[in-house]
Formats: sequence, structure tokens, C-alpha cells
Amino acid sequence: MTKQQGRLFDDLPLPEGLTNVVKIAGSSKQLDPAQRTFNRLTDQVREKRETVARWKAQFDHLHQRALSEMMPLLEETQRAQTDLVKHLDALLSKPSGGKRLSQKRRNALGEYLLWLLEPLLAQTDDPELKAIRDRHSALTNEEEAELEREMARAMLGEMFGDEVLDGLEGDTLEDMLANAQARMAEKQSAQQKAAKARRPSRKAQQLAEAQQEADRAVRETYRKLASQLHPDREMDEDERQRKTALMQRANEAYAKNDLLTLLTLQLECEQLDADRLAELPEARIERFNHALREQVRALDAEKQEIIDHIAAGLNDSPRFIARVGPDALDALFDKRLDDARAECEAIKQRAAALADPTRQTQAIDAIVAELRAFEEEMGFGELVTAMFTDEDTPSTPSHRSGGDRRKKKKRR
Repeated sequence: MTKQQGRLFDDLPLPEGLTNVVKIAGSSKQLDPAQRTFNRLTDQVREKRETVARWKAQFDHLHQRALSEMMPLLEETQRAQTDLVKHLDALLSKPSGGKRLSQKRRNALGEYLLWLLEPLLAQTDDPELKAIRDRHSALTNEEEAELEREMARAMLGEMFGDEVLDGLEGDTLEDMLANAQARMAEKQSAQQKAAKARRPSRKAQQLAEAQQEADRAVRETYRKLASQLHPDREMDEDERQRKTALMQRANEAYAKNDLLTLLTLQLECEQLDADRLAELPEARIERFNHALREQVRALDAEKQEIIDHIAAGLNDSPRFIARVGPDALDALFDKRLDDARAECEAIKQRAAALADPTRQTQAIDAIVAELRAFEEEMGFGELVTAMFTDEDTPSTPSHRSGGDRRKKKKRR
């Protein structure tokens, strides 16, 4: 376990402007519904801003830990896997001490070697590793590529439908997926255009009107600020610099449709206070509320995007990451590091055992047992039974021998 990281958020400053509270003066009973909604929404925006800032800070923190702690460990694991592959290749090509391997064990070691090679070859073009793959794979590169294309088309057919695959180009799953997604995007775009051509629903009209009101509120507030803050109208140099900084904040807020920051700037510029807010007409408060609701939705979406990225990096579900919260993520990262260290050490120990004649048989039997357990877990019972008999049958579904594939194709 690594040394526990310090608390990330002990001294985390709040986002700029949160210290200036935009609120309509008066008790809840004294305010009308629109004013109460305004106060509630400004509270929500402040809270969600702080939450997003905490998630963003934790995301940046974990990214740095991944670069400084996880990446070196993954590179070490890759080197250990490469070393293990070379040990297996040597064992299959020239058994230690002239010891002959049974067909069962040769099958198991060959399947295990190919399974180890798959992620390695996805990360490197090492010609030595490619040569090892070619020695132990019964399929030629062309046959392997054709099989991958068939599997990719079958998978994408399940995802997008066979009609999307007609004339689809690409040599790899990634290429086909990108082309299929592009084709689906074109189809969806055409459908959306057709939908827009039709008369919009009442709900769509209401949403469009709400968006227009929100944009109008932001635009009006920004223009009022810009009329006062424009630095070119200021003769005093110090005041010009102050207004330039405030105008920059206003421009950034306007670009993000951030009404609360614009209102906060109005407080700083004394264009607005709690009493003046209370005197604003209800129609203007309602426009503010439309903009604040949009801001709440945007902050929720931003937070979810950050959570999705963290979940992908930690190999957990976004729902789980959201539930544990940002403060627990350092401990989760520590657990991932511990797992990665254990995996790296296990690979090194296995390579050492295979290189040691006194432990070699035990290490081979452990590989055979692991493959058996894997096959049973994945539900390939017939393949597992055949693998551990005298039949010349492949060991794992992901690395079947080329001869077996060709026989099955002929039987079809």
C-alpha cells in the first residue's frame, strides 16, 4: 500500500465569485413564488459549482498519480509479460533438459502464450514478439486478419444492425466501429432534420421558449455590465486594469451562459443588490430563473462527464464512483495500484518458475489448471473436455488453432 495521500480538499478555495451571495432580500413568506425560486436556484448553482470544482480537482489529482505511479508500473508489467512470453517460447521450442511436453501441456502453454501476446502486440510493433506469435499461431497473418474482420462485422451487426454494415470498409474493429458510428450519425442527423421539418411538439416549443428566455436573461445582464466595464472608456490606468479584469470575467461568464457569475459581477460593480433584486419585475425574475435552470443542468452534465472519465480510469461503474464521492477516490486508486503490483509480481514469479527446472513442472501444471478454470467459468465445457483428452483440440476460445478453424469451415 502506498503512503496515504494528503487530504485534497482541506484548503481548496471556492470558485471565484461564490463569496458574493446573490439573493433577494426578505423572508420566504414575504417573497413571491418566482423570487423564492430564484433564491433556491442560486443556492443550487453555488452548491453544484463547488461540487464540480471538487470533482475536477480530484480528476486532475488522479491524472497526475496515474502518470507518476501507475504508468511506470504498467510499463514494468509489460516488460515482465514480454519476459514470460520469451520463456514460454523457449520452452515450447526447446524444452529444458530435453524433457518432452505432453500434447495437453503444449496446447495449454501455446494458448497461454498467445493470450499474453495479444495485449502486448496491441501496444508494440516488436518484430521479435510478432515472430513468436507467428511460430505458435496456426493461422497466417492474413487468415487472422480475415477472422478478426468476420468477428468485427458480426459484433457490429448485433450493435447497429446488418443494414448499417452493407459496403462497410475497414480492416480492424476500430476502423469498422468508427465507420459504423459515422454512418449511424449520418442516419440520425437525417432523422433529426426530418423531425425538425415536421411541426414541433408542444413540449419542444416550451423548451425552445425557455431556452430563448434564458439566453435573453444572460444577454441583458451581460450588456448592462459591458456598458459600465468597457475599459476603453476609462482614463485612469489603475481603474482601466480593474475594469479589464472584470470585463474578462464577464466575457468568460457570457460565453458559458453563466448567469450567476454575471449577477455576482453586478454586485461587485454596485449595479445590483438584494433590495434592487426584490424590486425587479416578476417577468425579469422569471427570465433569470430560466437561465439558472439551464445552468443547473449544465453543471450536472459537467459533473457527470468528469465522473465518467474517472470511472473509466479506475475501471469502475460511474454510478459507483458517484456514490463513493471524490474524497474516497485516493483509496480506490491505492487499491488499483496494489492489484497492479500483485499482478506484476505474479508474472515475474511465473517466469522465474518456468526458468527453474526444479519448479518448471509445477508452474506448467498451474497454467493448465488456470486455463481449465477459465474455460469452465466462460462456459466452454466441450472445449475444456476436449483439451484435456488426447484429441487435438484448441484450449481457449480466444486463441483457437488455425487448423481447427479451417476444419470447422470445411464442415460448414
